[in-house]
Amino acid sequence: MKYYRVKQQDDQRKRYNDKRQFLGIYIGGEVLTPAEAKRGHYDTARLEQIETPKTNVYWCFGARFVDEEAKVKATA
Repeated sequence: MKYYRVKQQDDQRKRYNDKRQFLGIYIGGEVLTPAEAKRGHYDTARLEQIETPKTNVYWCFGARFVDEEAKVKATA
């Protein structure tokens, strides 16, 4: 399944929408579906596109992360 993952260097960076309203923060290593990234106004320049089985992700305190890095395939 295709996901977007937040780059580690953007951990705790603030997120804003088009009208410069504060929406939250980026969580380093968090994994998002393309629909979640679009709906949450995530900047795709701050995300890397990956592909991994959906059984390889887990939830921790409301954020989704990758379980085994060996099963992750980076895509462009």
